[in-house]
Order: sequence, then C-alpha cells, then structure tokens
Amino acid sequence: MRELCHTGRMPDAAIIEGLERKFNLLVGDLDERGRRRWVASEAMALGYGGITAVALATGLSDRTIRNGIQELQSNDPLPSGRQRRQGGARLWSIINKTWSKRSTALSA
Repeated sequence: MRELCHTGRMPDAAIIEGLERKFNLLVGDLDERGRRRWVASEAMALGYGGITAVALATGLSDRTIRNGIQELQSNDPLPSGRQRRQGGARLWSIINKTWSKRSTALSA
C-alpha cells in the first residue's frame, strides 16, 4: 500500500492531480452515495493525509469524506437504494413537502 508522505506540508501535487483526473472522469456517473464512497476509499488507500489530499482534489468537504469512511467501515451498511440514513434528509426538502401537502389540503 502506498502512503502519502505528510510532514505538515501540502500533500504531493502529483497525487492531487491524479485524484482530480480520476474524479472528473467518474463524477458524472456517480450519485451522492457513490461519490462519498469513492472519495472515502481513495482517502483510506492514501493513508495519513489522504482526507486532505482528496478534499483538495475534489472540492468535497473533509466531513463528507469522513462520513464515507464511516459508511465503508460500518457493520450496518445503508440499504442499496438509499443515499442517506433514515432521518438524514435535507431540511428544506422536508419543509417543501410539508408546505405542499398543506397547500393541497387547503385548496381542496
């Protein structure tokens, strides 16, 4: 396994460029869950400093990468059709659905 040499400096530019090329080739074919899992697996493969390198290469947050790592290491994986765990919906999505139901009920 190759390790990212990290001495408190920026990760190796060649590694970041390689990750960026791979990400740009795949990003159109991946949904949210696929992106999260791909970046997590790349960060894990790089070892120390991998999260930083992947975040710099992809523009995704380190929190997203850490969540992906937790998913990959979990003994309780997400069901195949889900993007997030139950209760993990975006707040505005919930508000819009609730508002839509109320509007429909009032107009009936």
